[in-house]
Amino acid sequence: MPKETFINLKQEKQERILRSAIAEFNACGFIKANVGTIAKNAGVAKGSIYQYFEDKNELFVHCVTWSVEMLLHLAGGNRPVADIDIFEYASFDIKQRIDLMRREKEISVFAQEVFMGKFSSAPHETTDEMMRVSEDYVLELIRAGQKMGTVRTDMDDEILALFLTGATTKVKEHIMKTTLITDFAVTDDQALQLNRKFENLMTLLKDSIGAKEA
Repeated sequence: MPKETFINLKQEKQERILRSAIAEFNACGFIKANVGTIAKNAGVAKGSIYQYFEDKNELFVHCVTWSVEMLLHLAGGNRPVADIDIFEYASFDIKQRIDLMRREKEISVFAQEVFMGKFSSAPHETTDEMMRVSEDYVLELIRAGQKMGTVRTDMDDEILALFLTGATTKVKEHIMKTTLITDFAVTDDQALQLNRKFENLMTLLKDSIGAKEA
């Protein structure tokens, strides 16, 4: 957790520091990332970073939390979770997903490389933190879906959330790998193929966790 001094900053300044840190981690890796460079590019004094975070480890972990939360909420159109249908969210058009990743390329690349274990020297809890944020958000979506009547209520909501997270993780990884190879310049044919795979996934998910019609 960042220090209270960071939490009390205006959101714009928080974001500027975190984006600067993510860019530095992407460019140099965890070990070689320079706190002074992060501070300079964020327009703050180097000493300020240590007023906001205990050390580089804590800064990195918070970058993971922030980036995953940001991507999840952007994919949901920044709407309140209670207003999002989980199947609509999960089947979000591939081209729109790719466009989102293209707009937030630095953050998308960072999140994917953390997930893939590319930052092997980073704090060991980073992947756990990424999964925690994602699973918490999915659990909120599951509970909202149960209230809407689109998700089955005869099973434990946490089990449903874990199942959904596990079922979609590899598909998202496949999409990210494809888009990274092409530097987010996916052809119409590639997008069509990815959409078909997602449609198949949606059919499986609706059959397994969707509310059954009376």
